[in-house]
Amino acid sequence: MVNNWLRRPWPCYCALCGGHAAGPLDLCDGCADELPWLLHPCMRCGVPLPAPSAVPCGGCLQRPPRFQHCFSPLCYQSPAAELVAALKFHGNLSAGNLLGELLAHHLREQPAATMVEALVPIPLHWRRRWQRGFNQSEVLADVVRRRLRLPVAHGLLRRSRHTTPQQQLDAAARARNLRQAFTVPRAVAGRHLALIDDVATTGATAEAAADALLIAGAASVQLWCVTRTPL
Repeated sequence: MVNNWLRRPWPCYCALCGGHAAGPLDLCDGCADELPWLLHPCMRCGVPLPAPSAVPCGGCLQRPPRFQHCFSPLCYQSPAAELVAALKFHGNLSAGNLLGELLAHHLREQPAATMVEALVPIPLHWRRRWQRGFNQSEVLADVVRRRLRLPVAHGLLRRSRHTTPQQQLDAAARARNLRQAFTVPRAVAGRHLALIDDVATTGATAEAAADALLIAGAASVQLWCVTRTPL
């Protein structure tokens, strides 16, 4: 309601091309059509599939992830990847707001998402947060909080040790890198939680975070991420 009212007296511009954005998002119709929408996700881990499937992907059948569901509106491809980079590495809050809005809109269409009680942004180690000045997952969680009216559980999950950036590692090394990287300093028993992140690649970060929450007593953990990397 407030956003729509604010859009009346002032023009809005597309976060991608700078053109006129007439809809509820900072996105023109042309750029919206060019976004890499994730059309056929695995029903469990959310990885993009070539066609719809009534069963989980082969990886999930062999070894299901610790999180219960993964919901993501976009593939990690251009121009979504540029929006993520603009938020993550340049602190572009306009890009962060757009990505959060896209995620919230997608979640409204997922019945399983309604069981979530609180949002848990994937935390950064204090050293990396100090270097960056913010946590991009918290920016996204704040947008989802406003749109879905869910509380953000700040401090529920902590990054207990500094780790090598995941982008530099392969899948096996990512899993080893995050072993025991998260702690849960507050009570979570019986709670249904959703991890918030910008990108899921191998799912190793979400796996480690969900594992820590479930061991601490959480009833269920979902992964809500803006973009999912194709296999």
